[in-house]
Order: sequence, then structure tokens, then C-alpha cells
Amino acid sequence: MADLIECPACKKTVSSAADSCPHCGQPIRKRKCRSVKGGFISIIAGLLLCIIMFMVSESPDGVSVPPGVYLGVIFLIAGIVSACICFTSPSR
Repeated sequence: MADLIECPACKKTVSSAADSCPHCGQPIRKRKCRSVKGGFISIIAGLLLCIIMFMVSESPDGVSVPPGVYLGVIFLIAGIVSACICFTSPSR
């Protein structure tokens, strides 16, 4: 069972398990961002996919881009966006 604590804003009694004070709405616990790990994994996967696709590419003209590189770039961009959203979102 959760303990009772005092709200820092309104000084009323609140459960320590509450996300915010039911009286005034003051955040009690900070919300953890879970997308950072997935964002970094996506960035690493995108970089590795791009590198591997360029290494195994056997284009006769030497200038065409293998299709796997586009997928790697998509993973890379998705990872960067995911990590940025987590770092810039306000914590409660």
C-alpha cells in the first residue's frame, strides 16, 4: 500500500503512488520516458544497415544506391525522432 505524502503545492495529503495531486493537479511523480532505448537501438540499426548495404553493394557504375540503404536511413531518422521526442517532452 502506498504511503501518504504532502503535496508540495497545496500541502494536502496525497498518495505517494499518485501521478498528480487530485486537489490541485501538481505533478507528484515524474513520468519515465521509455522510447529512448528504442530510439538508440533504431539509430544503431540504421547505421549498421547503411554500412552493410554499402559494403555488399556491387553496382556496375559505382554510383547507384542499394535499396537497403533507404531502409537504413528510415531507421536512422525514426531513431533520431524517437530520442528527440523523449528528451523534449515535458515530464510530469
